[in-house]
Amino acid sequence: MRWLETQPDLCLETNLRNEVANQEFRGPAFEEVVILFLLRTFCRPTALNSVFKFHGTVSEWAGVETQIVGRVGDMDNVFDSPPRYPSLGVVTYAKTIEDIIRWPKESPVSSVLVPTNLFGPDMILKCRGLLLMGQARSYLTGNTNELDARTTAKALNSLNPAYWFIKEV
Repeated sequence: MRWLETQPDLCLETNLRNEVANQEFRGPAFEEVVILFLLRTFCRPTALNSVFKFHGTVSEWAGVETQIVGRVGDMDNVFDSPPRYPSLGVVTYAKTIEDIIRWPKESPVSSVLVPTNLFGPDMILKCRGLLLMGQARSYLTGNTNELDARTTAKALNSLNPAYWFIKEV
């Protein structure tokens, strides 16, 4: 991996840059960038409110530090930097509801799950004491500070379990 990162045509930055430039792969490439950011950010204890902007009344847990973990044997182990267990940073892809249910209990289990597109969240990351579920949304035109209300509402609704595994929110 260290050697690959020294190769201009093979490194992670070039790979992501090429995918983001390709209209067909822009969405999945953006999700990959978000996952990489979260892995690198939460590889050390970090408070959620130092990364995410909360609206309204902010819960206490938003200020508690957490760290990405994955299962090795019967124990949760931190995904640290440099990683003692590099496989914890590998993404697991789930095609069915059974795969999603099994994921947190599997041994070993990676720290990141990308579920089927019918599930709702684009990604789930296992942290110490919680699961981060997220929708990755980007925009190229319009307001430069936030998504439009329709896109935001659709993303938030997709995180509601009542809408999981239905074709349209």
